[in-house]
Amino acid sequence: KMERRWHGIPMHMSFFDPARRVLRHPAPRVKNALRLEQFIGDVVATDDCVAALLVPREEEFAKVRTRTTGQDSAFSAVAFLSVVHQSWLVAAGGRFSHHFLASERPDLLCEVSPLVSYDGNSD
Repeated sequence: KMERRWHGIPMHMSFFDPARRVLRHPAPRVKNALRLEQFIGDVVATDDCVAALLVPREEEFAKVRTRTTGQDSAFSAVAFLSVVHQSWLVAAGGRFSHHFLASERPDLLCEVSPLVSYDGNSD
């Protein structure tokens, strides 16, 4: 059985004050809370057998944090994946009208179906 490791990440967080019945905000830069997290790297350190693929990070990884917009958001990860998919299509000889480039704009997203294999076959 794998031992679970928790990591306490200090953070700045508003909280409810039940005595005054108000939402309180700590002073700027005051870390008044701990966010408990587990990391995938902890499994690698304790497991007997780990399988991995060595891939170019800039082509295969888009970090997503809890932000809703901006850098490291789900939207930026979708935009990143869209650019990667467009590069696959261009490398396979595809062309895009008006030389559009994939981006985070909803009308400029590009997606290759996950039902298609890396070899371009659906079987």
